[in-house]
Amino acid sequence: MSGQVFLSHTGADADEVDALERALTDRGIDVFRDRGSAPFDPVPAARRDALDSSVLLLAFYSRRYPTRSSCQGELTRAFLSALHHGEDPGERIVVLNPEPGAEHISPPELAGAALPYRGPDSVPAVVDAVATRLGYQPMGGPPEAGPGECLPRPRRLVGRHQALWAVHHGLSTPNGVVWLRAPAGAGTTTLAERYGLLFRDAHPGGQAWTTLGGPDSGARWAAEVSRVARTWFGLDVTGLRPRQARAALAQRLSEAGEPVLWVVDDVPEGLDPSALDELVLPSPVVRTILIGRSGSPGGRVAEVSLDGLTADEVEELFAERWPGMAEDERRAVGELAERCHGNPLLLAVAAQTVGGEKLAAFPGGLEGLLAVVRECGDHARVVLGFASLLAPVPFGGELVTEGVTEVLGVRAPMLVARALDELDRRCLLHRVARGGHGQAWRLPAQVAEAVRRGVAAPLLDALTGRAAWLVERALAVAGDDPDLCAHARALVANR
Repeated sequence: MSGQVFLSHTGADADEVDALERALTDRGIDVFRDRGSAPFDPVPAARRDALDSSVLLLAFYSRRYPTRSSCQGELTRAFLSALHHGEDPGERIVVLNPEPGAEHISPPELAGAALPYRGPDSVPAVVDAVATRLGYQPMGGPPEAGPGECLPRPRRLVGRHQALWAVHHGLSTPNGVVWLRAPAGAGTTTLAERYGLLFRDAHPGGQAWTTLGGPDSGARWAAEVSRVARTWFGLDVTGLRPRQARAALAQRLSEAGEPVLWVVDDVPEGLDPSALDELVLPSPVVRTILIGRSGSPGGRVAEVSLDGLTADEVEELFAERWPGMAEDERRAVGELAERCHGNPLLLAVAAQTVGGEKLAAFPGGLEGLLAVVRECGDHARVVLGFASLLAPVPFGGELVTEGVTEVLGVRAPMLVARALDELDRRCLLHRVARGGHGQAWRLPAQVAEAVRRGVAAPLLDALTGRAAWLVERALAVAGDDPDLCAHARALVANR
């Protein structure tokens, strides 16, 4: 037989998959299988190449399958590859379902065609189903991603597969718009980042990310439209009215003809529908994700709301520790998830910083974050204090270094780098896109509140004065730079 089969599964299902692999190879079917995926790793280049050279993806879709980053990436790439080549994804992807129901399977198109798997007795039928589909050419791959920012890889995101596909379906129409909504700390920004990574190939025209945040969101949005027009197309729209600038950029994107993803984060609450409409470029190729805390834009906008993590997702978040945890520790994880209503931010912080008997007593909500902030090193707390003055606006490491030099001294660059690494490991600080300006960081609003309660007032006062001086000095040189204006607004709001 010809054609390679790519076998996709989680490590938890390895024993079942061993039997499948043996049966396939005994039939003369070439199988590619990778056994080395870490819980939060994306699909590496070598495995993407193996998938593209396969004719079929065989997914052992257990309840744990959608919690794994690599599994999500493999299935999504195969799905998008089939669509790109004008094929039915159901012909290129065979889903095996070992669970009694199909509610865990996404996208819905694959759930309806899933083959039930009930142990060794199901293996012959699976092999027969695979053998009948080996006449295809290799899948190839989806189109290469286009210009614009590459959204960062979220450090520790588990599951949310159904929400990711709900977002994708909401964006699937021309000029599609999705309103992504959840309370603070529930992971809307991280989910959008993961969507941008997993579905990057569905937007070969490029990706853009805009963080509004705070007052004067209209000026921030106008500045971002101007920046994208200039950096993507060399188009100067600075002399145009905001609506004219949007139309000019939309026309260029339409002429380019490739789908584009634009994420607008931190949409202020209370914007009326007309203001929300201004955040969507009038082009059929632009797909827009609007991220807000509450409310509903209504109209033709698809809404996706995030709930707390499921029990399987929580366990996956602790996957690196789970095999060595005692039963009482595992029970404490479940109780913590209930106390914080499955909040991904608090659970990610706990997974990285809290162990043993402390899990049972670890508080939920703000008190839990405050406890972790107090355990950070001295230099990390200084960096947190400065970052809390700018939250939730993303900032670059160079601004932090300048801001804390008077406190940390001449070794500030090295100490800040170490502090950022510590805070990243603790999941207190997140890497984000920065609108074409390189690496940036974002302090979640919940963490910022805990920092302002947990860092000494004299230190915060000193950092506030330094931050205000730096931003004022930079504005005198750079004028209406949107990042600097956003920092100035954040400083006023956080004093």
